[in-house]
Amino acid sequence: MNLGNFFYLQLIVVSYANSIDIIREYFVFKNVSRVAGFSCGEVESDYQITKILNEADIGVSVNQLKSTTDVSRFLHTKYTKLGIFLDLQCWIANKDVIKLLDEASVYKMFDHLHQWLILANNMDSIIEYLNDTTFSIITDLVIAVSDDDNYTLYDVYNHCKRCGGLLNVTKLGSWTKDDGLKIVLETNIFHRRWNFHKMKIRTVGFVIDRPKDKNVREYLVERTNKRFDTWSQFGWSVMMHVEEMFNMSYVCFLYLKIYNQLPPEYFLFELYIIYNNLISPPVVELIRDTYTSSVVVLYSISCYFFSYSFEIIEVSHWSNDTNGPLIVGLKNGIYDILFYPSIITHSRLDDADVILQVWPLRTCFMFRTVPAIKVDINLLFRPFTANAWYLIILLTLIIIFTLWITMEPEKDVDPDYGITVFITIAALCQQGLPFLNKLFATRIAFLQTMIFGLLVYNYYSAAIVSSRLNVPLNKMNDSLYSLVNSKLKLSAFKNVYLDIVLQSTAPDIQYFAKHWNTIPNDKKFLSLDDGVQRITTPGYAYHADPMNAYPLIERVFDKEMICQLTEVQLVRPSLIPFWTTRNSPFQEISKIGVIRMYTAGIQRRESIRWNSRTPYCNKDKRYVSSVTIREATPIIFVLVIGIIVSVLICLIEIIIFRTLRRKQEETIRLQSQVDKYDRKIILLENTHKLQTRTLVTNA
Repeated sequence: MNLGNFFYLQLIVVSYANSIDIIREYFVFKNVSRVAGFSCGEVESDYQITKILNEADIGVSVNQLKSTTDVSRFLHTKYTKLGIFLDLQCWIANKDVIKLLDEASVYKMFDHLHQWLILANNMDSIIEYLNDTTFSIITDLVIAVSDDDNYTLYDVYNHCKRCGGLLNVTKLGSWTKDDGLKIVLETNIFHRRWNFHKMKIRTVGFVIDRPKDKNVREYLVERTNKRFDTWSQFGWSVMMHVEEMFNMSYVCFLYLKIYNQLPPEYFLFELYIIYNNLISPPVVELIRDTYTSSVVVLYSISCYFFSYSFEIIEVSHWSNDTNGPLIVGLKNGIYDILFYPSIITHSRLDDADVILQVWPLRTCFMFRTVPAIKVDINLLFRPFTANAWYLIILLTLIIIFTLWITMEPEKDVDPDYGITVFITIAALCQQGLPFLNKLFATRIAFLQTMIFGLLVYNYYSAAIVSSRLNVPLNKMNDSLYSLVNSKLKLSAFKNVYLDIVLQSTAPDIQYFAKHWNTIPNDKKFLSLDDGVQRITTPGYAYHADPMNAYPLIERVFDKEMICQLTEVQLVRPSLIPFWTTRNSPFQEISKIGVIRMYTAGIQRRESIRWNSRTPYCNKDKRYVSSVTIREATPIIFVLVIGIIVSVLICLIEIIIFRTLRRKQEETIRLQSQVDKYDRKIILLENTHKLQTRTLVTNA
């Protein structure tokens, strides 16, 4: 009896030794730095496995599997890989094993961070315990089945159980005491698992403009003038590449070349044989029976990777839920992958997982910036700088003084300052002169005055033209604060993400949202055609996705209006992602596929293909425009001022003239009265003298 117990003990020691060796070699092969395991509870075995793994620079924690084991805490890892071994070669209660595997599924522990190794005596028993609900293509679970002193390793995974996937068990390698660990499947885990066997994966996108008579697949790959579903079309084009890369199925084409003697030509027929690499004998017999002996049939087989495993679901109505029906569908498990790029929000991150940010998004208010509409009196003085004006005034005074000196010898000209000032002004304005000069000195002075006036006039004219051609557009700062303060009339294209954007906590968006809420609802939204048409009118700003608006702007705007187009960003240029359900079995494979599309340049190519080009503005070309009333206002203002001053002076002159005339008339009247009075006095005196003379004579 003692001898039997001794041999039994030796057998257990050897068995434990083999288990320890395979555990150490497997996790060294997997290159993990930490291991957590469930043993049979033998102290000596636990000590040995701890010692051996520590010698291999692997930290280890061993526990006996019990019903009270806290699986979530013991197997928790967030950033680094964790190796897990479960030794079922000894007696462990079935309910404890089932509880362990069920909790591992609940806590999503069959992912790329948890690498499992289960030691069992037979495969059938452990398969019954497995809960493959959360298995996926990245599940790293190996079952080592003992065979005397050797082990056969099997790779176990399931692409997606709820999608109809089956548990896959593939021989991974073997372990023997003499040769150690030998892995026969050395290819990448994704390369050997990427055939999903046409598993139906539910992909969803937001599609609102599909014609009823067109298939959704055909519509999503068709480029049309209508650009309202471009987000979905871009997303589907990328997902098609992912589908072709990781979801392949064999499709074989049988090419039949039938050569008839009369006439000498051939016809090509195609028979599609799905899931079959060989032409079956009934097909060949059918070919031989169909054609006569006069026809020689040559056939060849070509097999291609061809797959339509994505089941497209389209949503055309956006619910009032801020997360939208697509994210809600992912949250409820209705869909698997969202190929419609969507904006990241905190609430959405709680309901779904991000695959990768791929689609360049920006939205903006678009409006025209025309030359300044304010009346600018400085327009008259802008052609010359202040120093130039000072020099012109100084030279004008010198010319006036020079003309006064040279005109003094002229006999026919009154050499006063008034006439010289008038002559100088006439020369500067290129007008006629009111006198004829005879002396050479006067003519030379007059000639240099005319040349000076000609140069000033032409320089001034050229500067005016140049200033109009180079008038700077008073571009608004790319700021929502500036947009609100500009008092522009605002409206927007009603899209699914505008309300989401306005809920942002960014200060500038909150400031704009308060102003936006003051606009009546019936004036907030316009169709794309009406909105772009309104942009042609200065003082109106319209919000839309440039991708949708640019094609219409190119057709409606002229080249000058395109150069005047100004944008104020509501959503800054950023990338928005595709989404999957939380802890989706397709998240990692989709992420890897999209990353490959990005690094290969396919994502950029598709982005350029589905995005609209920015309307081209040729800044080197000058566009001739008419002088507006606002530009002519300073000149008209000068004219009006001159008219007003002349009228005032005229009124003053009339008043002065009438006053002087009245005084002259009064003076003349008084003088006439004085003359009459003087004549009366003289008459009386003469009469008196005559009477006196008469009296003297009579006496």
